[in-house]
Amino acid sequence: MDNLDVSKVNRVEVIDENGRSYVKYNVTKTEFSPQDEGRTLKIFLGVDTDQSALEKMAENARQLGLDYEQNEALAKSVKAANPKGN
Repeated sequence: MDNLDVSKVNRVEVIDENGRSYVKYNVTKTEFSPQDEGRTLKIFLGVDTDQSALEKMAENARQLGLDYEQNEALAKSVKAANPKGN
């Protein structure tokens, strides 16, 4: 893992036997920590919760061509994450 370049990573997904079990957006920092004599891998994430980052995520969704319902769901998530709008 020491040679793994994660400098561009902004989304982390965990996939298990049921598919995506965890997704985190706006990741700004990743740190891997093997523990328990190598039997456990802990991943520490830094996340940008700044409204501008959420707005960038919504703009990226529009650029990706998400349909109206998907874009509206994303907009609701942005509002829920920052109810004060600042």
